[in-house]
Amino acid sequence: MKQPGEDSSCDEKRCSSADLVSNLHDVLCPRDMTKQTLSVCRLPPSSIRFTHDSISARFSCGRVVEDTFTELLRGVIDICAIPRLTVVWHLDDWFTYTGNRRLHVFRRLEEQGKLHEVEVAMTRRRLEPKKFTTKNMGQSVRVRALKPVS
Repeated sequence: MKQPGEDSSCDEKRCSSADLVSNLHDVLCPRDMTKQTLSVCRLPPSSIRFTHDSISARFSCGRVVEDTFTELLRGVIDICAIPRLTVVWHLDDWFTYTGNRRLHVFRRLEEQGKLHEVEVAMTRRRLEPKKFTTKNMGQSVRVRALKPVS
């Protein structure tokens, strides 16, 4: 199964916690400070934490999160159609910088044994307090009730 955001220039680097911590200086202090995205690697979804306490039941495009999970699980849509997550090193863990709803779907696929790693982009940006609303250090997220489309 292709990974999210995968293309022909895909970086096959795996990000183990030990490698990431030992190379943390390189992650936090990149040579080219003008770049916001440092590099691309793969992480298990379960090793990435949520930044929000709750998420909408719909993606910004209007697609229902649960429908996306079901279609990925059944093979109706391919995982490569899902945009890559961006993660940030914060409080000694990886957190989503973008993609809490996608992470929710990826974690559920991992629980089902359908996905083991996802391709992520690491950023050096700092999380703003308004983007960090988790009440349990990102271990889980609540999906808000599905509202009808207006």
